[in-house]
Order: sequence, then C-alpha cells, then structure tokens
Amino acid sequence: MNKEIRPSHRERNSNLKLYRIICMFLIVCHHYVVSSGLLDKLYDNPLSNYSIFYYLFGMWGKTGINCFVMITGYFMCRSNITKMKFLKLVIQILFYNIVIYSIFITTGYVNFNFKELIDTIWFIHGINGSFVPEFIMFYLCIPFLNALVHNISKRQHQLLICLLVSLYSIHALPFLMYQVKFNYVSWFCILYFISSYIRLYPSRYYDKKTWLWATLSIVCIAFSVLTVIWQLNKGMSWPYNYVCDSNQILPVLTGFSTFILFKDLPIPQNRIINNIAATTFGILLIHANSDLMRQWLWKDVVDCVGNYNNIMYGVCSCAVVFLICSLLEFIRIKTMEPYYLQRLR
Repeated sequence: MNKEIRPSHRERNSNLKLYRIICMFLIVCHHYVVSSGLLDKLYDNPLSNYSIFYYLFGMWGKTGINCFVMITGYFMCRSNITKMKFLKLVIQILFYNIVIYSIFITTGYVNFNFKELIDTIWFIHGINGSFVPEFIMFYLCIPFLNALVHNISKRQHQLLICLLVSLYSIHALPFLMYQVKFNYVSWFCILYFISSYIRLYPSRYYDKKTWLWATLSIVCIAFSVLTVIWQLNKGMSWPYNYVCDSNQILPVLTGFSTFILFKDLPIPQNRIINNIAATTFGILLIHANSDLMRQWLWKDVVDCVGNYNNIMYGVCSCAVVFLICSLLEFIRIKTMEPYYLQRLR
C-alpha cells in the first residue's frame, strides 16, 4: 500500500495505440447507423442481408466507449493530472465546439442563436448521458481515484471491482427485478478500477486463452443482436437491447477481454499508428460534435439512408470520415496546439 504514483514510462509497443484506433473506428461505424436515421430504414425489413449487416456494423458503440476509457485508466493510474493536461483537454473541446458552430453559422446552415452559442461554450450541462462533459468530470476524479487504488490492498481492489460491477451490471440479467440509474461518470470510475488493477497487478494469467475469450465475447454480442433482430416482429423494437448501455454484461466482458488481448500483443513502435492514435479523441469531438453535426454529416452529406443498398459505400464512408477527422486533428496538434500551450505556461 501507499504505492508511489510514478509518471508512466514510454511504452515500447504500439499495441494499445492500435487498439485505440480500432475502438474509435468502431464508434464512427456505430454513429453511421444510429445517428443517421438508418435504424428506421432497417426496421422496415430487419431480416434482409443489408439490415443484418448494418445492425452488426453499428453494434460496437458502447463497447468502444468501454475500451477507450479503459485505455485512459490503464495509463493514468501511473500518472498525474497536471493543470496543463487538463487545460489542453478543455481547450481541445472548446476549439472544436466553437469552430464547428461558427462554420455552420457563416455558411448559413443554421441561424445564429445566442442560447446555442452559450451551450457551445459552456459544454458541461450536468450528468445527462453526454460522453464528453461526463468524461471531463471523470478526468477530474482521477487524482482521487489514484489515491484510492494506491492505498488499498490487491484483495480490496478485487472486492471493490466485484462489488461495483455487480451493482452496475447485474441488472442486465433478465430474471432479476433490479435496476440501476446509469451515468457515465460513475461508470467510467468503475472502468478505471478495472484497468488500473490490470496495470498495478500484472499477471501472466491475463495471457492465457485471451484470443478464445475475446472471440467468444464478440460472438456473444453478435448473437444477442441477431436474436433481437429475429424477434423484432414479436414486439421487441430495439436491436441493441443487450448492448445499449456501457455497463451491460456483454459490452463489459468484450471490452475487458479485447483489452487484455491487445495489451500484450507484440506490436513494435510504429510512428504512423502513434500519430493516428493521438488524434482519436479529436475524431470523436469532430464527427459527434453536436446534433447539428450529426444531421449535416450523416443525413445531408453521407446520406446513409439513401445508400442503404450499398454496403461498400457505408464501410468506405466511415473510413473516409475517420481519416478526414484524423487529418484535421493532426493539423491542429501540429500547428495550433503548440502556439497556445506555450502561452499558457
């Protein structure tokens, strides 16, 4: 106990950076389906080959969030949050909020609204199910979470994870009359406890049969979605019934097993992977910036519904959105970020 928190050392591999890239791409795919109006089209013919593909294509959003936050917890449990780190994150969010809203105003896509401007600048509106503001709240909790996990025993850490996961995830079992009020802040803290345990107590146990467990969890998620699709005509209307919240059993197991799998993959340092991975949070901030962005991107520009019969178009569209957003964020990192960070020091 009283384990010292040391700055995280330079990772020798790019395995978790590649994992971060994959997670963000899956989140983009999720938004292609759920933020575009495409789900309404899928309901019309849920058992067609196109519908089945898109249901599976878009089912990874909540799992991707789990994976993304676990990566944060894995590294931050051995690091310290500084004022500069926090300001860097907040300025990144404000930059995209203001720039994107300004572009919509100047191009005439939307009329200026003072309340919308204030909402754009003051982006933390409470605990209401929005990822970005609740991630900021979680981020502020990390120093206190670090103090906790570095001052409890391994056994206490295990019991804490078991208790919290049980409280937050056991309601997913259909035969239990038990519900929990879900919010991202507290759930991200639980994911932090899981990922920090993996970091603080490394064990070769994690390496045994990880491919098997990861594959099995992915198959279970796909099977759950396919089962609900088959039952759509029997009164069930939400295909992602078992994966619609990050704290449900299947997204938790899949996030954990795939994280363990990638954690020890022998992927050497790769500059391209590292540079793309550094842009992933920016990709989220751009393509999922607001309801206006979702309307403009997925409905007006990409026209997901109009291209329902073109699966290759859907896959390529997600790849293009990912790459363009990554490029924009890379340019911001290399040009604007050093400029304002230097003035904040």
